Amino acid sequence: MFVAMLAGVTAGVIGARHLDPVPQGVRVQYFANANPAGGPELSGIDREPATESVFSDWSGRPTLSFTAIWSGWLLAPDEGRYTFGLSADQSATLEIDGEVVADTRRTRARVPVTGTMTLQRGPHSLFLRYVHDAGVPALSVSWSQADSSLEPVPVWALRTRQISYRRFATDRVLDAAEAASSVALVLAVLWAAWTVWGTALTSLGTRWIGVGVARPLLCVVAGSMVLNVIGITWGLPQGDWVGDELGPFFVLDALAHRFGRGWFTIYPPFHYYVLTLAYAPVFAASWLGFIGLHTTLAHGLMALSGRLVSLLMAAGMIVAVFVGGRRTFGSRAGLFAAALFALATPFVYSAKTANVDVPYLFWLALSLACYLGILTDGSLAAYIGCVVTATLAVCTKDQAYAFCAGMAPVVLFELWRKASRANVPRPMWRAITDRRVAVAVVALVLTFVVAENLVFNLSGFLQHVATITGRQVSAYQSFAPTVNGRLSLLVLTGHLVELSWGWPAFLVCALGLGWALTSPADRRAAIWLLVPALSYYLGFINVVLYNYDRFVLPLCLVLALFGGFAIDRLTAACTSYRSWRLAASGVLLIYTLLYSGTVDALMVRDSRYGVERWLADHVREGDLVGTTGIARYLPRLDPFATVDLDRPETLTKALPRFCIVNADYTRSEAVETPLGQVIAQLESGAAGYRLVLRARSSSPWPWLPGAHPDLVGDRLDLNSTSFLRNINPTIEIFERR
Repeated sequence: MFVAMLAGVTAGVIGARHLDPVPQGVRVQYFANANPAGGPELSGIDREPATESVFSDWSGRPTLSFTAIWSGWLLAPDEGRYTFGLSADQSATLEIDGEVVADTRRTRARVPVTGTMTLQRGPHSLFLRYVHDAGVPALSVSWSQADSSLEPVPVWALRTRQISYRRFATDRVLDAAEAASSVALVLAVLWAAWTVWGTALTSLGTRWIGVGVARPLLCVVAGSMVLNVIGITWGLPQGDWVGDELGPFFVLDALAHRFGRGWFTIYPPFHYYVLTLAYAPVFAASWLGFIGLHTTLAHGLMALSGRLVSLLMAAGMIVAVFVGGRRTFGSRAGLFAAALFALATPFVYSAKTANVDVPYLFWLALSLACYLGILTDGSLAAYIGCVVTATLAVCTKDQAYAFCAGMAPVVLFELWRKASRANVPRPMWRAITDRRVAVAVVALVLTFVVAENLVFNLSGFLQHVATITGRQVSAYQSFAPTVNGRLSLLVLTGHLVELSWGWPAFLVCALGLGWALTSPADRRAAIWLLVPALSYYLGFINVVLYNYDRFVLPLCLVLALFGGFAIDRLTAACTSYRSWRLAASGVLLIYTLLYSGTVDALMVRDSRYGVERWLADHVREGDLVGTTGIARYLPRLDPFATVDLDRPETLTKALPRFCIVNADYTRSEAVETPLGQVIAQLESGAAGYRLVLRARSSSPWPWLPGAHPDLVGDRLDLNSTSFLRNINPTIEIFERR
């Protein structure tokens, strides 16, 4: 009853808000050239004149040459002096009440061109003209009152037609009431859902987790979350230090295409849907006018939301690893397995980023738990859960297909074996036509069609498949498709698994694997686990012929179960020398915690933070800062005027006062390349520069033996197989003599 009443109140507020609608935003018209003649090619209403609005109006693909004109009314909330900022990649002019306040026609500056004028409280006419004829569109309009800093003009201040200030104030009150009632309704629905389904969920959790292990499992999950949340703001808000991260730009671009119209990327679309839902609070705040969608704050919040999604999925994944270990080797083994996997360094790194590695592993771990459920109890729910989560894993990151492909033959073999032992005629046919298999196949097809958006974006799906199977991906191959090449790849894979934990935990996992295979009681379960892992290696790694540490995480997922099994057997109550074995296991976990915790310590102490402080103290107004290489691997340089030193002529012509080099990254740059020549001139002093700063934070515990070489090593090996090398890079600054 309470929820129904609240829903009625919310509907009433929304109805009142839109009873006499005055659309927020301004009208826009697009013309074919710089001198519009005739009618516009496109027209409509934009919530704000900005880059993303242009992409959205053109369905993500604006034409090369056009003129855009925005017209409407700007509402000043108070009387006073306002400063307006206009930035554009090309020509743009902003007029308020017919007076030009900002014009980029001469500068064509991406930094704001500002102008100041006094406004009375109330509506003022706005006219913005933007001429674009090449490159990628870039446009933003900002304002500030008194001495405050510039920020994008909020949506609530823009209207398509003139309204009185009283009407504007009423709209703001209704906006706030709509937001408050909507939030209250969502919370009420969640409360009602928990009231109705809470008991059922608790019962399901008891059946999956078991009795008496909820508290220790909660401790493992909580410890993992603490380890993963440290450094979650690494490089935010302006920085883009995470390789292959799905940041706000990529998600907003997908949203502008409505996930269709031929849209595709190198990754499948499912996690884009998840991130769009995660961004919903920011979208709502922007729609209500509380925050500009294209501000640094909004993009920072969206990026953080994406990372929080990975954090929560990582926590769910730890639970799934426990469930898999419990179903295979028992509850204690499951707890140890969950703790071991939580300490894998690629997992600790990826769990605090918005790339797709933890999300697809989350679905894969759930699928593995359901797969083990099929083999132990054979319920229809386990079949459906396995295929749905496996499909979502593939629709998050394609390479999951190789792991999932190994599950199907094991399930069919076990069905055939049981039918044969029961003397059922034609046992293989009975296995294939089992009702549970048929239902699972239907669930798989439906999930794939929906998750890949095949109905509305078949062309995009086909282009995605062509991309991941084309030359763009084959160019990454590091090993020849020969026997020696494949053996070298196998050795590298084993080395990357060892680096994920360090030698002690790796040896324990290997011990558990051998122990399970030689134990008659555990051999079948060990084979159940090994087949998907081998299928993943043969069907993906052995096909693409290159490897990174994040690629071996599915192998670590399986090996962690064997590691948990080994620790369980070593610390069992009936074993001799139990106290010594308990102490050794404790030392193992503490060592592995320090080994993987280096990721967090060096993220927090990343060298680029210190370099940014040094630059703030030494760069004067008007100084030019030269950059070398990809911006992702450098400090955040938004406050400074920068130039990309892509070739020696640029260095000679621009003569920046400071030049910044990521020595770990540029070390692999060949001297014959233009960038290599720039680096050589800087380091030799031939260009008239001297080294004034070399920054890289030291290891947090230098006494730890066998620490991860990509985190604390010299990084002289040019063949990088880990994103961990991007943490705490060696940054060098050269100053012009």
